[in-house]
Amino acid sequence: ATRRPGSVYALAPDFRRQVATTPELHDLSALVDDLLARTHKRAYLAVPEEGHLRVVVERGVQGMLKLPGLGPEIRDNAHAVALGKVVLALAPDEAVERYIQGGLRGFTASTITRPDVLRAELRRIRRTGVASDCEEFDQDFCCLAAPVLDHRHRFVGAVGISMTRRAYEDERPALEETLRDVARFQPSAEKHQVLDPDPGPLLASAGESTVR
Repeated sequence: ATRRPGSVYALAPDFRRQVATTPELHDLSALVDDLLARTHKRAYLAVPEEGHLRVVVERGVQGMLKLPGLGPEIRDNAHAVALGKVVLALAPDEAVERYIQGGLRGFTASTITRPDVLRAELRRIRRTGVASDCEEFDQDFCCLAAPVLDHRHRFVGAVGISMTRRAYEDERPALEETLRDVARFQPSAEKHQVLDPDPGPLLASAGESTVR
């Protein structure tokens, strides 16, 4: 995404060209617009791209806080940000274990660094359909995210919103419901296919520490 005057973000030319040939991505970018309009929170879209989970669209207006330190690629911080937790929750057990073996880095005092706690968190995400992080990546910043599946129940992207802790505590139930509605995700205990058509590992080896 590229930033325009007034802190408005627009799709980069490369993404626009990809959208022109991929209707599903066009639909996903529209979900981000919907999220911004309905929640009044900065909204994000992350999609699989060449084996990585990449933040490709960001929507916000002046005055909306932006999550500091969040780069375009979600790497070894996947366990600390809601968008990354979405992928971990839907990944095969062996892929999650490889990620855990790489070490769960603590970004703040609230970051999940215990494997058993992370596994329980991923089970909760599969049940509820919404991932969250509360000051796990940076102080006074919280996020919510949900997976988007195509008509064949394959993971095609994750949409999320960021906010202050106060907004998270005051508005969380309503925001989660809006996320589910926008993503049209039906909570389930099942693990959906995260990337298609590549059936290989969804997370990199411990040495690479990159979400795949």
